[in-house]
Amino acid sequence: VLIIVLFTYKRLKFIPKMFFLNLACSDLIFTATLPFWATYHLHHWVFGDFLCKFVTAFYFIGLYSSVMIVTAMTVDRFFTVVLNNFLNSDLRKRRCAIGTCVAAWV
Repeated sequence: VLIIVLFTYKRLKFIPKMFFLNLACSDLIFTATLPFWATYHLHHWVFGDFLCKFVTAFYFIGLYSSVMIVTAMTVDRFFTVVLNNFLNSDLRKRRCAIGTCVAAWV
């Protein structure tokens, strides 16, 4: 639902929209792996070795990218509120937000 709202809401600026969209995608990836983990804890792993590695990889990708994106959002808010006059011109550009989101996924 958040992804649809982000695409339809026009008043939200680019940088927060970029962070929220990436956070929603990483949370969606993380949430998609939870039924597999519930099945694992109830009946042991019944899906095969490939799916075990695949689900584990997506679990950690979703988990760590969420943490990094929330950290990037916090740093961005710090620069905006506290260091508004000092660092506003260079660090708040679109390229910086895009680069931060790409780094969170890698």
